[in-house]
Amino acid sequence: MSTRLAALLFALLLALASATAPARDIYIDPSRSTGCPGRGSIEEPYCGWQDAGPLAGGNRYLQRRGTVSRDGVRVTASPGLPASALAGEVFIGAYGDGPERPTIRVDNLLPDSGDESSWRLVGPGLWVYRVAGFRIPDPQVLLLDGRRAFGPARQREDLCSRRGGQRVEWMQAGDDLLLCSLRGNPATVFGRISGMQVRRDEPWAPILIEGRRQVVIDGLAVEGGRWGAIEIRTGSRDIEIRHCEIGRDSASGIRAWSDTTPISGLDIHDNLIDSGIRWGAAGYEPAVSGEGVHFNAAVTQSRVHGNEVIAWSHNGLYLDAHLPGAPGVTGNRVDHNDFHCGPDSSYFDYCRPFGIDGWRPGAASGNLIFANRMHDFSVGAQVNGNDNAVIGNLCYNALNSAARRRPTGMCFRMQAYLLSHDNLIAFNTMAYTADAAVELGTGDGGITAGHRVIGNIFLSCGHDAVPERRDVCLVIGPAPAVGPAVIEDNLFFNPDGRPVRVLYRTGTALDLAAWSGMDGDRMQRNRVAQPLFASPQTGDFALLLGSPARDQVPDLEVPGLAGRPIALGAWQGGPANEAWRLLR
Repeated sequence: MSTRLAALLFALLLALASATAPARDIYIDPSRSTGCPGRGSIEEPYCGWQDAGPLAGGNRYLQRRGTVSRDGVRVTASPGLPASALAGEVFIGAYGDGPERPTIRVDNLLPDSGDESSWRLVGPGLWVYRVAGFRIPDPQVLLLDGRRAFGPARQREDLCSRRGGQRVEWMQAGDDLLLCSLRGNPATVFGRISGMQVRRDEPWAPILIEGRRQVVIDGLAVEGGRWGAIEIRTGSRDIEIRHCEIGRDSASGIRAWSDTTPISGLDIHDNLIDSGIRWGAAGYEPAVSGEGVHFNAAVTQSRVHGNEVIAWSHNGLYLDAHLPGAPGVTGNRVDHNDFHCGPDSSYFDYCRPFGIDGWRPGAASGNLIFANRMHDFSVGAQVNGNDNAVIGNLCYNALNSAARRRPTGMCFRMQAYLLSHDNLIAFNTMAYTADAAVELGTGDGGITAGHRVIGNIFLSCGHDAVPERRDVCLVIGPAPAVGPAVIEDNLFFNPDGRPVRVLYRTGTALDLAAWSGMDGDRMQRNRVAQPLFASPQTGDFALLLGSPARDQVPDLEVPGLAGRPIALGAWQGGPANEAWRLLR
């Protein structure tokens, strides 16, 4: 029997014994190389997570600060665990002194990538490596000496071309991985080439949770991973993720996915969820897009709050109910987060704060996006599905991305890719948008209809738009593709004497004062006035005394919120005295 197998059997027996023993702290020190596998005590910690065996409920599993584990941590309903070991909370955290978090990281070395014969030159500076036989051949994220390579390319012709300050470096096509290496054979240019591709014996997620309840992840750095740095699968519920740094070099940060029984009770709070992308304004959309938090197919009654979410190449958060037949992504709360892509979207210029999509009525519905700060991004949030509420948010510094021909520098866009109706955009403050702040647009999936835009403040819209959209704050597309809408009690202002204009049902913009609704639309009590913010240029959108936004404030009932608004826009008295409050 091999030493490694003996160690695993020992760990399994220990885990079985611990299932009936009192809860205890179990210590892991991946920097330890002698006395392995260890005993899990603070004096003799395990040398790796695999040595700890199946994770049993009631125990705390602690990795030493300042260490890096390249084992994937699995919290699953392992056949080796009795029912008693599945009950009780599993805590995964840190021990020891020092400021550095323990790191759990997955990135898999490209086998034989240091062998020159593994690479074949197929064009000027373009090299091919065969990935035939891999369980999953697509790296998703490719790392060259630890640097996240720019890509994948949308098409082969893009490889080695310059986009902004970057060169498009790689893509995977069938059994080939193509890499741009103008300095010669990649085996001689790079010391380590790695990614998220998976062979049979390799982990794909730093932390995988499946079929478990009551799991707490606290104070870790979680990096790499093919689908998510933390992946949560079917049968899981009541998972808390807090005070972590998540997502560096990961395809996505946190991914919760089920196509059957919904995952529920997720509580994701007070984390830094940062892709680590610092590609700059490249003006290019990679073929594979990442999400900071991805609720996919069947996730319900969960909350994402108090996080800083940075530089994801698709969405900071995606409520994604695309999958036909899946129960849906419903009843979730996203509140008090900070979404951004670096100053003036300088980390990357194709990312949006959030998106919502559903394949049928009810699939993406009943979600509440409340009191978030969204700024310095380049693609407006997609608010689709139905009966979702986007309320009390700050949105500012939205830029147009050169990666798209159509304008992108807006706050919120409703567009029926699949289905988009009866969503609420209310009491938000939207400022300094390169294009219109809100668009109700046409899509390929049906009619965009029934949306309500109420009680918002629009400041400095369309300041960097194409001529036909210059100074436009609101776009409502042509009927019948865009159906009836409600636009009420909004306050608009463009500084420096600029007019406030709308694009309404035609391609010709008109001044707000000349705007009147067509049959089926309800347009009333919209006005132009300076809102009088404290210091909007520095992100302080508190309303001064005498602000017209404090007058003519409509009442509005919103599922999931109690209270009533005291002013138009997002500011409702400050964080300590918000007029709106979340219902528990």
